[in-house]
Amino acid sequence: MALADSCISLKLKISIIVPVYNSEKYLKDCLDSCISQTLSDIEIICVDDCSTDNSLEILEEYKTKDSRVKVFYHETNKKQGAARNTGIKNAAGEYIWFIDSDDFIDKNACQLLYDTIKKHNVDLLSFCGISFSDADNGSQLFNGAFFQGLQFNKVFCPRKDWKRMSFYNICAVPWIYITRAEVVKNFRFREGVYRQDTDFALKLFSSIDSMICIPFTAYYRRWGTGSITQGEINKKLLEDSISVIVSLHDFVAKNKISQKHFLYRFMVEYIRNVKVLYESNKDLQPDNLKDLERFDKKYSAWKITIMFRKIKDIVKNRVFR
Repeated sequence: MALADSCISLKLKISIIVPVYNSEKYLKDCLDSCISQTLSDIEIICVDDCSTDNSLEILEEYKTKDSRVKVFYHETNKKQGAARNTGIKNAAGEYIWFIDSDDFIDKNACQLLYDTIKKHNVDLLSFCGISFSDADNGSQLFNGAFFQGLQFNKVFCPRKDWKRMSFYNICAVPWIYITRAEVVKNFRFREGVYRQDTDFALKLFSSIDSMICIPFTAYYRRWGTGSITQGEINKKLLEDSISVIVSLHDFVAKNKISQKHFLYRFMVEYIRNVKVLYESNKDLQPDNLKDLERFDKKYSAWKITIMFRKIKDIVKNRVFR
């Protein structure tokens, strides 16, 4: 084995959760970046969601190569949310980081992120990423923007002091932050659907006591790999986008979220975006169209207010940066 078995006897600091489905082309790049981390006391939990290519064979190879790689299997394809839930259930690390199987991470990422989140003693640490494409035999890089409007290296308290959380853009992808495991384990992704990370992230952000964002590029996101969420819109994807609205609305109602809360504002803007998506794809006729119409009508009065506040926040952050 590449590492001594004694490594796994140490207290695990980070559990990296990797949902895998037909990722054979890029899976080795992902796993190599994980096992090459300068922080050794981590675990790499890989959940094969009933792949039909050679992904499972690759996972078994790495499991033999490195004792920190742990492989779990789904007998039927349950989609990414269920794979991540399996990872959460089996995670033993102090913090959890979700990584997609066609992406990779900086070799120093785990060490730097762990040191930073311990130093500030926060529940969640967000960082930066780069999206890139392998098209035309050459990577075309561009910087990703996450949590625009929040000052770097400053601790925020979303649950207590949400009025200060005035960011005008939230990136809900789960690979752009690591979180205290005891917090994450209170939540689960919706299963069998796309867009399951959007409402998961917003509920998580609204429930943590503290977070911080740092200007460190830890993640490299491969774009254009055939993922359905990156491709053409279909009926299932549109229906699942609408189901995000239902999920967020239920959370807002249950927790009596203020209309000035960042989650409320995100939900209203998300409804507007899904409405635009539907208007551009009316031929798809989603089965839950009535939910979209109902919530679009319910929150219509707030759309102008939310947009005004968003513009105000943008101006404020640019003037007083």
